[in-house]
Amino acid sequence: MKALWYFILRTPDFRTGIISALFFASITGCALPLSAHTFFEGLTEISYNARTDSTEIIQRYTTHDFEVLLAEKNQQKVSADQNDYENLLRRYTNRHFSLVKDQTPLKINWIGIEAGINETVIYQEIPGLKSLNQLTITNQMLIDFFPAQLNRVNYSMPDAKGTLIFTEDNTRQALPALNPSK
Repeated sequence: MKALWYFILRTPDFRTGIISALFFASITGCALPLSAHTFFEGLTEISYNARTDSTEIIQRYTTHDFEVLLAEKNQQKVSADQNDYENLLRRYTNRHFSLVKDQTPLKINWIGIEAGINETVIYQEIPGLKSLNQLTITNQMLIDFFPAQLNRVNYSMPDAKGTLIFTEDNTRQALPALNPSK
């Protein structure tokens, strides 16, 4: 299996790497699948931090999935240890994850990432946001590339707690109207 990924990730052109891996698999009789895993899941935590008066967004995804997706979208080899990995990921995240309140997109500040071998963690925040009332979340992260991707969003705010599940058929969800007396 590692040999197959060697051919994919170590070639300058992503498509050439796929072809090389398939060729290697055919001549060696390797019947292992080319994907590193068969279940695709992301986790996002949205919570209010009273100390900083901001809503914090922390997203966790498999690093390998981002490397493959970004390599294909940018037609170049992409690795989490590259200098431009964060910039590529930031552009992708800005297009595929958003929060809208009262029909106005909220400005989400990019804090940074932690890119590990297994997991990439994305840190964002929205200063001053204390309520999720009338909030719509769009989460298409990795779903455009891996249709089986399932993204779980847990939220914990002063006015609401819960979980939303985003799939290929359900990438945009409005939170129910909250009782203002809470």
